[in-house]
Parts: sequence; C-alpha cells; structure tokens
Amino acid sequence: MVYEVHSVDATYADVTEGIPFAWSRERYDWSEPGVVRLTQVDSNVARDGSIQYRIEAAGKGTRIVCDRHRTFLGWRGRLAGTLMTVAAAPILRRQLRKGIERYAGLPSP
Repeated sequence: MVYEVHSVDATYADVTEGIPFAWSRERYDWSEPGVVRLTQVDSNVARDGSIQYRIEAAGKGTRIVCDRHRTFLGWRGRLAGTLMTVAAAPILRRQLRKGIERYAGLPSP
C-alpha cells in the first residue's frame, strides 16, 4: 500500500494513497459540515479526479453517499478503474466501519 500524509490542518489534509502501480495524491477538505471532498492533485493513473462523501441522517442511523468522478488513463488506469468499480464498495464499507468502531471504541465484528 502507498500511504503518505504530506500535511494536515484543521479542515484539510494532503495525502498520497493507493497501491504501488496505481496511486493518487488527494487534498481532503472537510470544511463544510457533513461533507468531505477529495480533489486529485496528482496521479499516475487518472486525471480530473474528485470524490465527495456526504453524511446524511437516515432514520436512527447515518447514510454516507459517495460520488466519484475519475478519468482513468492507460492500462494501469483502466485496471485500477475496473477494480474500483467491482471491489471498492465492499472494501470501503468495511474500512469505514472499522474506522468508526475504532473511533467510537466499539468492538469489531
């Protein structure tokens, strides 16, 4: 895994993440309550990338909506884009659930 935090402030972080053959540098911005935006700064497989997470009340729980927009380039980009389309949702759900449980001090399933 590639994961490097370049800078962090009260409302943003600059992070490079991915895997060795497909990485992206993103600027995370959480200055708007209930919204986290990722704007792509650099990538070896994509351009014009953005992701937005919106947190919404849903009954007694919370719903997180993810809007992803990327233009993948080359064979590595097409492979990364295909993997993200096929496998990203369950992986992201699991990682988010584990992060929330750690933050809240809840046991993992």
